Amino acid sequence: MSKEKFANMKIGHEEGRFIGKDGYVRVKIGGHWLYEHIYNWELQNGPLPKNHFLKFKDKNKQNTSVENLVLREHKILENSDKLKDEIIDLNTRIFELEEENKKLELQIERLKKEKLND
Repeated sequence: MSKEKFANMKIGHEEGRFIGKDGYVRVKIGGHWLYEHIYNWELQNGPLPKNHFLKFKDKNKQNTSVENLVLREHKILENSDKLKDEIIDLNTRIFELEEENKKLELQIERLKKEKLND
């Protein structure tokens, strides 16, 4: 959400408010249910940057004051790309090792046959 969306709304003006089963406070503003902590943050700071989230300093999801919120970056997304690359590399290595293993097994079988024929 942008500051422009909130321009016509008075701070603290709420049409409804509740705490969900997940513990987060939601407020009904302009006919839409919003997370109160995100609403408060965006009123003061503008939209959350892409791949970011808000964390509660005191771990209390009901303390939605901006002073209690810390902006954090989702590291999981970049880490997941790295992990995908590592998985591809490992799968490639597994395939190579399986191929080497097949060759070794064939060599062992050939050597056993040669030994029996001697």
